[in-house]
Amino acid sequence: MAMQLRGYQRECLEAIRAAYLAGIRRQLFSTPTGSGKAVMLAHVPDYVPALPLLVLAHQIELVNQLTGTLTSVHPELTIGIERADQYAPESADIVVASVPTLGRSRVCAECRDHGKSPLCPQCGGSGRFLKRLTDRWSRDYFKCVIIDECHHSSCTTYTDILKYFNTDIAIGCTATPYRTDGIPLANVFDAVVYSRTIPDLTELGEQSADGPYLARMRAVRAYTKTSLATVKTKKGEFDQADLAHTVNNDPRNSIICSAIEDHCAGIPELKLAPRQSILVFAVNQAHAETLTQQLQDRGHDAAVVIERTKPSDRRERVAAFKEGRLRMLVGVNCFLEGWDAPRADCAVLARPIKSPVTYCQAIGRITRPFPGKDCGLVIDVVDICGTHHLMTAATAFGIRDMDLLGADCIEGAKRVKQIVESGVGLEGIKTLDEAEERAELVEAVVLGTTYVKTHREAVEVFNASLTPPEVMEHSDFAWMAMGATSYVLSIDKGKMARLFADLRGEWTVLTDTTQVALGVHPHPPFRAADQLVRREMPPEQRMFKKLAARWRSQPPTDKQMELLRTRFRFTALPRDLNRGTCSTLLDYLFAQSRMKRQAIRQVA
Repeated sequence: MAMQLRGYQRECLEAIRAAYLAGIRRQLFSTPTGSGKAVMLAHVPDYVPALPLLVLAHQIELVNQLTGTLTSVHPELTIGIERADQYAPESADIVVASVPTLGRSRVCAECRDHGKSPLCPQCGGSGRFLKRLTDRWSRDYFKCVIIDECHHSSCTTYTDILKYFNTDIAIGCTATPYRTDGIPLANVFDAVVYSRTIPDLTELGEQSADGPYLARMRAVRAYTKTSLATVKTKKGEFDQADLAHTVNNDPRNSIICSAIEDHCAGIPELKLAPRQSILVFAVNQAHAETLTQQLQDRGHDAAVVIERTKPSDRRERVAAFKEGRLRMLVGVNCFLEGWDAPRADCAVLARPIKSPVTYCQAIGRITRPFPGKDCGLVIDVVDICGTHHLMTAATAFGIRDMDLLGADCIEGAKRVKQIVESGVGLEGIKTLDEAEERAELVEAVVLGTTYVKTHREAVEVFNASLTPPEVMEHSDFAWMAMGATSYVLSIDKGKMARLFADLRGEWTVLTDTTQVALGVHPHPPFRAADQLVRREMPPEQRMFKKLAARWRSQPPTDKQMELLRTRFRFTALPRDLNRGTCSTLLDYLFAQSRMKRQAIRQVA
């Protein structure tokens, strides 16, 4: 009994089939939380030869959810669960398995007693083997393996399972196609065959008869005076014990409770209705209990769900929240994966998060549409970060960190991207309004409709032309950041180079004449990109465009100062200018001027 598929779901399944026919056997697709990934996975056997099929999930909630969907779509097939003391029928068409169960390894006695040998039939010389797999399934039994939440799949438990089976095809799906520890998914998958983002499906659903697909989101902030500068990190994320010790304090918790009261009562100037179902993400159990107690002391209908919550209490509190009988639910990791509450319309990030995976899973809880739900509201709790880079709503939507001031996240991100793509750098920008003001000032300066009269205005224009710090540290040339994984560089008059990464972390350099894959890297491979674009530059430009050229540290020339004062109407100038910064600023302003003239000609 096939479920009615949405247009993008059919597109995804057709992309899987096309990739399979093209010989791509390790496939990845990415769609947001709430897009119906379980439904798409359940229809895979209708598009590629996938039976017998193994489906891997790492949580019991996901195992049960996937089993239910598969049974609804394929009642004619034998479907079983392989988990702990549950055993699927040996002749099952589809097995939904727990990764911790299948991936549990044991020491190979043969190799332990007689030395490791690559000819060992049990472990192949690794010294360990997966007992549950070897006892239950032959290597050739399954034709296809599907990995749910496949951003986990680079870890050894998953790769050991994948190596054991001789499957014809492996398909991974996730809402967040990256890992906190930086291990690229390209180590597991050969290609991203289909990808849609939250903005993609939100806007698509608004245009479709069967929409909406996802709810719009807005974002506000609560600022604290808590410093995270000394908090330790592990594998790219905060050490949770150290973090909890730092952030679980009365002043910070009071700010969080006040922010919930202020923002969730409704924001008339933004036409934002009061929030009805509020999820609060805490650091650990003690933090969750403290926040819940403070909310209750203020008279709010709040409950906590943590590991030590009794199963009966947990079921009742979750049910009450989902049914609208409980307004606030506080937890730690309980709500991140395999948990649906369409009524939820506010996510409070009381837990500072460095990981894009964890953050996107958290805000994904409020993206599902629900009758009467105008949008999902994200409340980012922003601490003094030191050298830490934290996830916020702005960075989750692909722009640099800034306060969106309650704006629609999609529209705010679009505007910021337009500003960046117009060539306006955002160094020092803290809010969406500041970005707008800088863009307007730069445009007025370029068009000659204003004078730069104050030191502040001069600094604003200068900052718009600044080279990003990661470029200054790792590149010879002035690449401009266009987003989290995209940079552009002017290599000659009218010619640009672009450096960008795909969802698997594979970087590419693109120019007017060449496109070169640079491989998978956790950070932008500026050095390799520099070598390639250097070949595209005219010889006289190569030394001139170097950021470290000696001439750049010399005092500004009279001609540079005259151009700034007469051509661009600077009556005030930034302090400590040198020839290099003047050159960068003038190059930037002239480039902006050319872009404006071209745009005017195209309109005419």
